[in-house]
Amino acid sequence: MKLTIPPLKIDEKLGFDPSVDLFGREAFGEQLAKLVEGTNGELVIALDAPWGEGKSTFIKMWGGYVGHVRTKKFRTITFDAFSNDYQKDPFLTLASQFYGLVESDNVKSTKFKEVMSKTIKSLARGALKIGVKAAAEGLLVGSVLDSVSRDVGQVLSKEADTIVADRLGSNKADRKAIDDFKIFLAEDLVGEDVRPVVFIIDELDRCRPDFALELLESIKHIFSVKGVTFILSLNRRQLEASVNYRYGAGITASEYLQKFVNLWCLLPRTVGGRQDYGKKYLQAALRSMREECDTRDDEYAVDAMVVLMRYASLSYRSKERVLTNYAVICNVSGGTSFNEHYQITIGFICFVKAVHPNLFADVVLSRVDEDRLSGGAGLVEFNNRAVHTSDKDAKLLLDKLVTIISYDLGSDRKREAIASSDKRFWDLTRDPTGIISKICAMISSFEAP
Repeated sequence: MKLTIPPLKIDEKLGFDPSVDLFGREAFGEQLAKLVEGTNGELVIALDAPWGEGKSTFIKMWGGYVGHVRTKKFRTITFDAFSNDYQKDPFLTLASQFYGLVESDNVKSTKFKEVMSKTIKSLARGALKIGVKAAAEGLLVGSVLDSVSRDVGQVLSKEADTIVADRLGSNKADRKAIDDFKIFLAEDLVGEDVRPVVFIIDELDRCRPDFALELLESIKHIFSVKGVTFILSLNRRQLEASVNYRYGAGITASEYLQKFVNLWCLLPRTVGGRQDYGKKYLQAALRSMREECDTRDDEYAVDAMVVLMRYASLSYRSKERVLTNYAVICNVSGGTSFNEHYQITIGFICFVKAVHPNLFADVVLSRVDEDRLSGGAGLVEFNNRAVHTSDKDAKLLLDKLVTIISYDLGSDRKREAIASSDKRFWDLTRDPTGIISKICAMISSFEAP
């Protein structure tokens, strides 16, 4: 069994294909598409969700949906900011992505390079303070703009001795270069094509703070034109931390970002109906992790993990850590099939190790009794919530889990009382005690990232 969930393969031409749209977000995707249509560009929309909530998956499906599936299609550009934050110049990085829309048109591509060369020259002189660090060396080597980079290198070399004088007299020319570039984007790149241009930027919050903020500044000052909409996929809290890292705690990060983002959208965790998307996700994840020869039954383990994950409101990153722990147990046990009580306990221990590592360490060292383990893992709170919401299935599983813990860690008298009080637990007497410690031993030497 694979220890991690394999990357989800998304065919952009299929959009929100049911096999990958596990959380039913197509309806939200259509709402976002209508929002873009209604505003007609000059808009920056930030899609906010914590890490591990499926932002990248959604944004890839959405890009495919509006670009290939939807009746009224968009022209899309998809850009992974994190994988490109080694670039020195965010402006050039963004511009090179736009080039793909015109490179098949010889006239437009030639004009694009001309206006680009003038714009880079103006930015390099530093007349506009927008955080762009253009330099002759290292400009997108190997990209479609290599020729532009060489031109800039020659310009900077010739003017190195007169840069101060040049800056004093170049404000007007620099402003015109920026305006000409924006006019080119609006008229030649967007042109008469009625389809909106949507520039999708993913993983912005994971970038170097300077790169992320300079990217936003470039969007605001240079690329904001009619017909172009930017969709930013990010974690707002993390991006605000980047603002404070760069400018200090004295600045109000949320107010700073308002200058660059027109609208914030929250990625819905679940959409529509009463279906349990947690279980659907887990089942799909386990299918992708299993080898073909692994056919073991893990229904009860999955049920336990689903209930615990749901009531603990885990992110999908945290769920992946739980599943990694589960995969370790499956592999270490050598394909052994476990009964219901073992499975429920396995699901619980995998959850505890991922979410409550200190509690898990105490369990390994036999420093906890049944009350501390149940309470520390949140089972008492979860049980109360299940009663309040009339979640009978969750209540039944949580009761069973608490009883298993009490039987395994309790005294002989408590075990006898449990076995005699409820026929459902008679079969516990067939299991040896120490189940929890044995399961902990299987994964105590391995740590999910």
